[in-house]
Amino acid sequence: MKNCPVCNAEYKQKIICHRCKTDLGLLLSIEAEAKRYVMESAEHDMRGDYQLMYHTMKRSWSLKKTEESRKALARSALLNGDFAFAWDLFHDRAEQNAS
Repeated sequence: MKNCPVCNAEYKQKIICHRCKTDLGLLLSIEAEAKRYVMESAEHDMRGDYQLMYHTMKRSWSLKKTEESRKALARSALLNGDFAFAWDLFHDRAEQNAS
């Protein structure tokens, strides 16, 4: 997170926004969980378990959409034969078609 989603103040690495006093704890935990799923997905990839890789990347993508997770999700979709979804990710239309 670069800015507070409520007041757009620069994020100062604290749980409470310094400007508007919004509790950012839940958002920070969601971001951390999304990163954990990316790491878990990479482990499944190294083991050749592409179905679990795809599942964990879809979970990460549902929590936080980043360029890194979009590319990894597209790759895992291809490895699982979900070519239409990979194509949508490539063309940045996946949010409309995510299941």
